Amino acid sequence: MKQKKMLIAHRGLSATYPENTLPAFEQALKLNIDAIEFDVRMTRDGVPVLSHDERIDRCGSGKTGLIRDFTFEELRKLDFGAWKSPEFAGTRIPTLFELLDLVDSRRPDLFLCVELKEDDCRCARLVIEELKRRIGSTTVPSSAFAPKCFILSTAWTRACSSMDFAMKRTLSCRKSGSI
Repeated sequence: MKQKKMLIAHRGLSATYPENTLPAFEQALKLNIDAIEFDVRMTRDGVPVLSHDERIDRCGSGKTGLIRDFTFEELRKLDFGAWKSPEFAGTRIPTLFELLDLVDSRRPDLFLCVELKEDDCRCARLVIEELKRRIGSTTVPSSAFAPKCFILSTAWTRACSSMDFAMKRTLSCRKSGSI
């Protein structure tokens, strides 16, 4: 049996745009892709934001430190685009909700590859509940054979243990130690 290959925009269109930012995902959604991959971290005040790196040093200008040590308001003041090119200066760190709103408005059928970057059960639960709410309200059919998203997380066991079996199949949650 021949398996279909998926074209996945890793951190959005990150070769050309600042990774894990709305401009990177806006451009990726214009292409004939099957999925997007993105990384979620939690701020000190509990807002899920998109960032691959644990620290803001590489992609966020003006400060150094861990994402989880900043509030969302503090992070939102930083530039997360200029590191890639001056044309992206002023790009802000997006929230999970902003990305999901963008996907819902342009490509609601798109497959999501969600990587929860830290072993943070609070973040995992928040992400799972938000995806559950959105998948449950969409007209796009979900089944065990055609899931809407894939969640990669070391916190999966604790975060997903209370989910019902059907929701686990729909979200395709999987425990992994290779984050």
